[in-house]
Amino acid sequence: MGIADDDTWFSFVATQTNHSIVLSSVTYDMVTEVFSGSCGSLTQLVCSDPDITSLTGLTIGDTYYFRCYSKADGLRNTFNLCVTAPPPPPSNDECSGAINLTVNPATTCTTVTNGSTSGATQSQSACLGSGADDDVWFSFVATSTSHLIDLLNVSGSTDMLHQVFSGTCGSLTSLTCSDPNSSTTSGLTIGSTYYVRVHTYYTGSSASFDICVKTPPPPPKTWVGGTGDWGVAANWSPSGVPTCTDSVNINTGTITLNGANAECRGFIISSGTLNLNSGSLTIGVCGATDGGSKYFVQSGGTINLSGATVTLNGGFTQSAGTFTFSSGTFTIDPNGTAGVYSNTNSCNIAGTFNMSGGNLILPDASSSSGTVIYYNGTTNRNFTGGTVSIGGGNSSNTLNINTYVGSYRLAFYNLEINTSTNNTYANSSSWSFGVLNNLNIASGELRTSVAIYVNGNLNNDGIFTNSSTLYLANFTSGSATASTLAQEISGGGIYRNSTTKTAEFTTLNINNTNTSGVTFNISDPSVSGTLTLTAGKIFGQSSNQFVLWAKSSIIYTNGWVVGKLKRTISSSGATVFYIGTASTYYPVTTNFTSNPAGTLTASFEAGAPGSTGLPLTEVSGTNPYLSADSLWSAGVWRLTTADITSTTYSISVTATGSSQNGNNANVRVIKRADNGSSWDNPGTHVNGSGIVYSRSGLSGFSEFTIVRGALLPLPLELTSINAKSINKSNKITWTTANEKNTAWHQIERANDELAEFKPIGKIAAAGNSLSSLDYSFMDENPLFMSYYRVRTIDLDGKESISPVVSVERAVERFSIEKLYPNPTNNLLNIDIQSLNLKSLL
Repeated sequence: MGIADDDTWFSFVATQTNHSIVLSSVTYDMVTEVFSGSCGSLTQLVCSDPDITSLTGLTIGDTYYFRCYSKADGLRNTFNLCVTAPPPPPSNDECSGAINLTVNPATTCTTVTNGSTSGATQSQSACLGSGADDDVWFSFVATSTSHLIDLLNVSGSTDMLHQVFSGTCGSLTSLTCSDPNSSTTSGLTIGSTYYVRVHTYYTGSSASFDICVKTPPPPPKTWVGGTGDWGVAANWSPSGVPTCTDSVNINTGTITLNGANAECRGFIISSGTLNLNSGSLTIGVCGATDGGSKYFVQSGGTINLSGATVTLNGGFTQSAGTFTFSSGTFTIDPNGTAGVYSNTNSCNIAGTFNMSGGNLILPDASSSSGTVIYYNGTTNRNFTGGTVSIGGGNSSNTLNINTYVGSYRLAFYNLEINTSTNNTYANSSSWSFGVLNNLNIASGELRTSVAIYVNGNLNNDGIFTNSSTLYLANFTSGSATASTLAQEISGGGIYRNSTTKTAEFTTLNINNTNTSGVTFNISDPSVSGTLTLTAGKIFGQSSNQFVLWAKSSIIYTNGWVVGKLKRTISSSGATVFYIGTASTYYPVTTNFTSNPAGTLTASFEAGAPGSTGLPLTEVSGTNPYLSADSLWSAGVWRLTTADITSTTYSISVTATGSSQNGNNANVRVIKRADNGSSWDNPGTHVNGSGIVYSRSGLSGFSEFTIVRGALLPLPLELTSINAKSINKSNKITWTTANEKNTAWHQIERANDELAEFKPIGKIAAAGNSLSSLDYSFMDENPLFMSYYRVRTIDLDGKESISPVVSVERAVERFSIEKLYPNPTNNLLNIDIQSLNLKSLL
């Protein structure tokens, strides 16, 4: 072949009947041609294009010639060559040396035999491929009417052939010729010997491999009994009650299990009805491994589990049909002592699965990435009773939960987690899921990165890690609706918002309309993200001890904390504390003038607050004398902090149930350090609205309540006040009709009626007088426009303030108010005031 315009010649003396010529480091495609005979009288044996040329049938001691040349015209090659002596043929090179194979009793290759075609020679022509120049032989004795052959762990030339024969060496009949590395041969005679020939698909190559003979399960038992009992042999075909080695097919009739202990290897129902009333059904009890034949498949029909105990050492797949579970126990464990299941999902539900009672136990997943329960139904489905238990299996698999595969959701009734034995943790990371009654983490961990809805109680004696939202609410078609159950959050386990805990919960949504609300029987829970109060009261183990800490924002619709609500405040402005008693909502709002950068805890403490320090007096509107002594008896708002030091704030309290009769301007917010201190009225009163009362200019935190004041007689009766300009001064005069306990009169001035008044002098008052008294005061340094008032101070510190009068001076002049800086170098500032406010420059 090719154009031999650059051939070079070589020779070798055969040392065995087979040799190989190997070319290496070849630049271009080459041809190797091998001859016997002598120069001038050569006989061609092989003409080979591949760089490895295999020679057989050589005569030891004879000389052989070969030439090498570039296949294409005009090319010149450089190369290395080597004549090799392949190893001797293996012991099973011929049929007569066939190696006996152990037949595995099931469909798992528990026992395998190693093989290699290296050095093998052809014993007969190939059924497929380019030749059988490296075939090797095996044999087995049939234990079943059909067997499966597997070639495993192939290395070298991975394209292999195997051929199964009946008969004897020298008189063989081909039964199977397979290019794939797996085949099934049927129609075998139990006890007879069969031969298997293995070789590579292409000539000039070799491979090593493992070979295995497997046994398929026996034909299934099929129900033919119409309506009848499982335990009657005549109801099955082939006749006989199924044993642990039998698979079961049900496609008609009505089968009832009452009290018996039934078993089978695998179970398929496509039609008909199976009633599991009592007794037990164990599927896959035989052996630890069986190649995946332990299964429970429902592709149609009806299953009613109403009291029996069903144990499945494999996986459950429901693609259609109806499964009604009202009582009893159904355990699905593909990784138990006798478990095996090749599918990813342990419990795969796509049909109608109704659970109103009983226990569905899912100890393990079938693989490290498997899912213990996988819902892909055609409608939203709620379990209305019973308990689903997850965990406690033998493997260290993560137990994944996926109840929202397609367009519809599955909600559990009671869910129990018990993963502490071996399993890593139960996990939901794809879609949110709901628990319509109670969630109990008995041990181990439930870890979710999706929302979880709990309509009943949540008990945690293990670890609950939720990096998404916990809804304490009902779960309806994938959305939260109000729970109507009294809920309790309890347990001695760890609640955490991530594996690196910074709070008990990430985001928490409470939506509960039961009068008993939600009770947290755990110590001082905190929320790192948003706390949403949709509805419901929040209780703790003890209302005066319980603290709920909202570290971020609160979204509020309704409800309140019966106990202490702690908030992290990181900016100025209003912060509402949604607090109250078991029966009444008493919120309080703080409003900081600057960022306090800390935490504040608020609670409402019910009960009569005590009147130490009352009455208190202060100005009330135009009335100068208000005595506040009518104390509100409902309780006090208590605000405490450990890290807010100095900042000014205002406070607004909602006194639900307080009387709105009378002038609310006379209701005051008052403050004391604690319940053993005296009441005081620091800061400034702000008129309230409805039952909301406010005070501003406060600092420090303590207790607050409200008190209603009564109008008292004035400490004096002021009949007139006047002011006029006299030369360079202003004279202020006033007259009192009577005075009681007056100490002095303080004259105050401002440059605008709305500006701040400052004292400019004072004169002694009469003390007590029942007659008219005249007073006057000279302002020797008046402003061009002056506003005056007189503040009268009583002997016990009470005050009253007169109306405001003004004096405008009309003198045409201006005054220099200020020269600065002083001393100065080259710049002087002059502040000038004009009596008539005219431009002077």
